[in-house]
Amino acid sequence: MIKPLLDRVVVKKLPNESTGGIVLPDNVEDKVSRGEVVAIGPGRRGDNNAVIPMSVKVGDKVLFEKHLGQKVKTGNLDVVVLYESELIGKL
Repeated sequence: MIKPLLDRVVVKKLPNESTGGIVLPDNVEDKVSRGEVVAIGPGRRGDNNAVIPMSVKVGDKVLFEKHLGQKVKTGNLDVVVLYESELIGKL
């Protein structure tokens, strides 16, 4: 498994089905992917070099734009590596 650095997040794509009660317009469904966080980095560095913790944790379901992130195949798992700031939100 990939161990992400700083504020990077490793996400396993999930099928685009119901988003848990959130209704997304058809034009948004074409641009947004759902995923499950499988690994996170420690967080980004702040002004005084202190680590700012991540706002997501392993197991969280998230939304992200389809065209963002770096697609990686690790073992038999296809994942996307994104910056935390590229996540749209948690489900």
